[in-house]
Amino acid sequence: MISIIIASANKNLLNDVSVNIRETIGVEYEIISFDNAGAAKGICEVYNKGIQAARYNLICFMHEDICIKTSNWGFIVQDCFDTRPELGLLGIAGGRYKTLFPCSWYIGSEKSDRYQLLQHFKHQTVAAKVDFNNPNNEKLSMVSSIDGVWFCTRREVLNEVRFDELLLKGFHGYDLDFSLNVGKKWDIGVTFDVLLEHFSEGKYDREWVKSILLVHKKWNETLPKQAGNDFDKQECAALEQKAFETLMYAMAEAGYLKVQMRKVLWNSKLPGILGWKRYFKMHCFISALRVQAV
Repeated sequence: MISIIIASANKNLLNDVSVNIRETIGVEYEIISFDNAGAAKGICEVYNKGIQAARYNLICFMHEDICIKTSNWGFIVQDCFDTRPELGLLGIAGGRYKTLFPCSWYIGSEKSDRYQLLQHFKHQTVAAKVDFNNPNNEKLSMVSSIDGVWFCTRREVLNEVRFDELLLKGFHGYDLDFSLNVGKKWDIGVTFDVLLEHFSEGKYDREWVKSILLVHKKWNETLPKQAGNDFDKQECAALEQKAFETLMYAMAEAGYLKVQMRKVLWNSKLPGILGWKRYFKMHCFISALRVQAV
C-alpha cells in the first residue's frame, strides 16, 4: 500500500498521471494531490501537508509530468524496502558523490551519476532520449542524493525527517536537502527496476542557483559525501571541478556578478581538496566568463 503525493500545476497532467498510476502500480494506493497552479506554496510546504494526510506506510513523491512505464512498480518499491530495513529513500536518479562545491546530484560523471529514464526536453530543441548510466549493472545502486522527479520513503523516516519549508520556499533544492537529511541515518538507493518517462528537463535558472546555495550553506560542514567511499583524491578533485564549472555557468547565465561568483568560491573551502594552484585557476575561469545581462 502506497500513498502518492503530487504538487499539481496542471489539471490535465494530473489526470494523465493519475490514470497512468492506476494502470501500472499493481498495489493498493491513494493519490494526495494539491492544486498549486499559481505556485502560491513551495513544494516543501505542499509535501509536508501531504505527509500529514497520507494513510500508508510507504509514501511516494512524484512530479505530474511523468509516465511510469513499468508494470506492477508498487510491488518493486515494497520489495526494496521490505528486504532492506536500512533503506530510507529510493529514487530513479541520483549521485554517489555529493560535492563540497554547490551543485545538484548530477555532475556528468559515469562513476558518480546513476539514472534510468526516458527524457523529453521542454526548454531546449533537443530530441527525446534514453538517459541511462549503470556502469556496475546493478538493480539497486547506493547513492548519497536523489533527484526529485520520483522518490519513495517509509513512514519511519518521515517521523524524523520532513522537508525544510522554512529554508526552501520555491521548487528547487528540496530533493538534495531531503537526501542529505535522510542520509544521516539511512541508506539511499537508485532502482533500475522502475522506468519512467519525463516530459520536461531541469533548468539551472536564478531560482535554482539561490536554492542550491541555501542548501549548501546548511550542509557545508558535512560535505563532501559519498556512497561507497571508493573515490580517490584525484577523482574527487575532478568532480569538484565539474560542479564548480556547472554552477559558474549557471550564475553567469542568470546574471550574477563576478564578485558574487568569487564569494561562492571563497566560501567553498575548496583549497583543502584541490590545492591552491587549481583554486587560482578557478578564479581565472571566473574572470573569463561572459555574464548575461538581466
